[in-house]
Amino acid sequence: MRETYFLVILLKCSLICKISFDYRRRNNEKRSLTFSSNTESNENANIEGYYWREYRGFVPEDALPGGRDTDKRTTYIAQILHDKLLIPGEIRDNEKRAYYEWGFQEFAATENIKILCTRQPEKMQWFRTTKDNFTMLTNRNFVFGGYEPNNEIYVGRKVFDESIVVGKVQVILPSREAVFHYPRNKMGHFDYDFEILKYDKVRLLGQYQQRPRQSREPC
Repeated sequence: MRETYFLVILLKCSLICKISFDYRRRNNEKRSLTFSSNTESNENANIEGYYWREYRGFVPEDALPGGRDTDKRTTYIAQILHDKLLIPGEIRDNEKRAYYEWGFQEFAATENIKILCTRQPEKMQWFRTTKDNFTMLTNRNFVFGGYEPNNEIYVGRKVFDESIVVGKVQVILPSREAVFHYPRNKMGHFDYDFEILKYDKVRLLGQYQQRPRQSREPC
């Protein structure tokens, strides 16, 4: 009888230990998962080629340069939350804000800004195009820059007034007519001749396939 009693006690202790171990293990896994989800995954970023970071008033070391301002200072590629839209624009680092075009006006944002980054800048290429030939381009892996209903939004740039301005390529669906919108001199502008940013998947793991090179001179 006493042996049976001790055996029951032993089994209960073993069960309690197992439950406690499983609970701690699940909590550790949960904490690990929470930490991973709250950090910017550079591993995934390397796989995808590019990623967006929160802009907190300084340019991270892996930020991708986009253009230059009229004082020849480097600008960077921004993504700004405007109402319920995501609009690409440019970060002028000396001003700690992002500029973008909406409704043919120039806006400046100091919050709700992300900055485009990559650890593989050699895979990011600028491709010159126009409104007339954009509809013929397929499978180019253009970089999505934001969101607007009934449009595709990409990252673009153009030479303007001795600067290289970064802005929004708006592709109107279903016609796929492409228009480049950009801010300058407190106004919104548009053009049909521009460069669009693309991710070059051909260049993988340091292996460079021979192919015709696109001009890096901005239009």
